[in-house]
Amino acid sequence: MNKISGALRNHWQLIIVLSSLAVAFAVVYSLRDVFLPFLLGLALVYFLEPVVSWVERRFPHNGRWWVKHLQARRVPSILIVNFVIIAGFGAFAFYAFNTIIQAISILLGDATEHWLAATAVLQQWTDAIRQLVPEGVRGRLDLFVLEAGTTITEAIQANMMERVARIPSSFGALLGLAVLPIFVFYILKDREKLGNSFYSSMPPWAAFHARNIILIIQNVLGKYFRATLTLGFAVGTVTLAGLLIIGAPLAPFLAVIAGVTEMIPSVGPWLGGAIASVVTLAMAPEKLPLVIALFLTVQLIENNLLVPRIQGSFLGIHPAIAIVLLVVGGRVAGLWGLLLAVPLTATAVQLYRYARQVVQEQNSPEIKTDT
Repeated sequence: MNKISGALRNHWQLIIVLSSLAVAFAVVYSLRDVFLPFLLGLALVYFLEPVVSWVERRFPHNGRWWVKHLQARRVPSILIVNFVIIAGFGAFAFYAFNTIIQAISILLGDATEHWLAATAVLQQWTDAIRQLVPEGVRGRLDLFVLEAGTTITEAIQANMMERVARIPSSFGALLGLAVLPIFVFYILKDREKLGNSFYSSMPPWAAFHARNIILIIQNVLGKYFRATLTLGFAVGTVTLAGLLIIGAPLAPFLAVIAGVTEMIPSVGPWLGGAIASVVTLAMAPEKLPLVIALFLTVQLIENNLLVPRIQGSFLGIHPAIAIVLLVVGGRVAGLWGLLLAVPLTATAVQLYRYARQVVQEQNSPEIKTDT
C-alpha cells in the first residue's frame, strides 16, 4: 500500500496524462460514428502535409512579398494539392463507375439468358444431389431447403429494416463527410498554430508529456498507414499477376480496384471481388470461376500471411501475436476490432515503454543527470 501511494505521489503527473488519454479514447470510441470522418481527415492531413510542404517550397520567390510570406504560399499550396488529388480521384472514379455501369448494363441486357443458364445448372446440381440421397430422406431435404429459403429471406428483410432504421443516426457521419474537405483545409492551413495553442493551454509538465505521447501515437499510426499501403500494393500486384495469367478482362483496372478496396478493413476485399465478378461475368463469363477462385485464394493468403506479417513487421509485433490480436479484436469489437487491434496494441506497448523510461529517470537522479 505504501509503495502504491508513493508511486502516486511521485508520478501523479504522468498518471493524469495517461488517464486523460484513456478517457479521450473512450469518448471517441463511444462516438466513433460521428468522429470517423474527422479521424479520416486527420489521416489525410498526415499524408498531405509532406506533399503540401514540398509544393510550398517550390514556389518561386522573385522578390514578391506575397510569395515570401509563409501563409500566402501555404494556402495556394493546399489548394493545388487538393485540386490534383480530387481531379485524379474523380477521373479514376468516373472511369470505374462507367466500367461497372457498362458491365451491369450488359448483364441486365442478357439477364434472361444468364438466369435460364444458371437455373439449368442449379437444377442439374440439385437433381444429381437428390439422386444420391435415399428416397425417404428426399422429402425432408426438400422441406429443409424450403425452410432455409424462408429463413434467408426473413434475415435479409430484417437486415434491410435494421439498416433503414440506422439511417437517422448516420446523419452526423454524413455531415462530417460533407465538411471533410473544409476540415482538412483548415487543419493543413493552421496546423502549427493549433498545435501551439493546444500545448500552451496546458501546464508545462502536462504539455511535455502530451507532446511526447502524441509523437508516439503519430509514429505508430504512420507505420500502420504505411503497412496498409504496402498491403494494398501487394494485393494489387498479386491480383494483377493472377488476372493476367487467367486472361481476365480489364486486368489492370480490376487489380487497382482490388488494391484500393483492400485498404478498407473486412468489407474491402469482398467489395473488390464483387466488382471483379460483375465485370468478368459481363465481359468473359467463362472466366468467372477462375476469377472467383483467384480472389478467394488472395483473400486466404492475405488474411493468414500478408496482414499479420506486413502489419507485424511495420509495428514491431510478431506475426503470430498479430494473428491472435486480429482474431480477438474481431470477436470483441467486430470491424473496429479488426481495424484497431494491432495498432492499439503497438501504441500501448510504446506508451508502456515511455512510462517506464519516465519512471526510471525520476527514480534515478544519476541517470537523469548523465542524460
